[in-house]
Amino acid sequence: MTSTTSSITSPTRTGMQKFGLQTEKGKVLHVWRNADRYQEEGVRIVVHPTKFKTYDQLKTELNAKIKLVTGSVQKLYGMDKKLVKGLDDLVDGENYIVCAAEKLDESIVAKGLVGLFGGGASKGGEQASTSSAPSGHEETSTSSTAPPAAASPKKAPVSSVTSPPSGPKRFESFEKSKVIWAFRNTDDNHKGERITVHPSKYKTYDQLKEELSKQVRLVNGAVRKVYNRQGVLVKGLEDIEDGGNYLCCAGEALDLTKHYKFHE
Repeated sequence: MTSTTSSITSPTRTGMQKFGLQTEKGKVLHVWRNADRYQEEGVRIVVHPTKFKTYDQLKTELNAKIKLVTGSVQKLYGMDKKLVKGLDDLVDGENYIVCAAEKLDESIVAKGLVGLFGGGASKGGEQASTSSAPSGHEETSTSSTAPPAAASPKKAPVSSVTSPPSGPKRFESFEKSKVIWAFRNTDDNHKGERITVHPSKYKTYDQLKEELSKQVRLVNGAVRKVYNRQGVLVKGLEDIEDGGNYLCCAGEALDLTKHYKFHE
């Protein structure tokens, strides 16, 4: 009798480990677009077994959240470059790259995944810089008398971002919206698209670039880089100035030789 009870209880234990029958706690994923090196933060998705019964349901949700320019989401890859085949393969807190029909581009790593992609599983989108620091030659520099010199350059970009004449406050603190004119790079016949940038609508720089992709309609892909009329790269929403003229690029280089129809 004891042998029969043990054989009955063992399948239920393995069954409880399957995704749909696990605990009520959902899995938090950080999802990134394939071949988008300018993406600074992943899209946070909570995969709860009560909401997602099948893998296709999750991919439908990813289509609405990620919005790939190459088509609908068909494949997910982990940081180890392995294809996710079902909900059971998902790990709580991990990063994943989504693709349409195209192949996973291993040569282009998102800005927020530098140091993570290809190096196995690592939790959280914000740990890209901290996970890469302990490995390599960083330990030797921190153990020496060099830390003061290493800390000062890190503060320099912060001051350069907050110092522009547009104001000391960050973009999100402004209640007033900013009106900009967006132009297609290399197209000197384009009259520019009028875009109203309000902090209540655009919480991140990626959201603004998605809107620019819809409005400007580059022929060579989605908007990846934005430059002001002087050719300075816009690194975030705080760099946007009211009434400014901006050139939108995909993967190509900026062309300032054209006579663009900038608004004065």
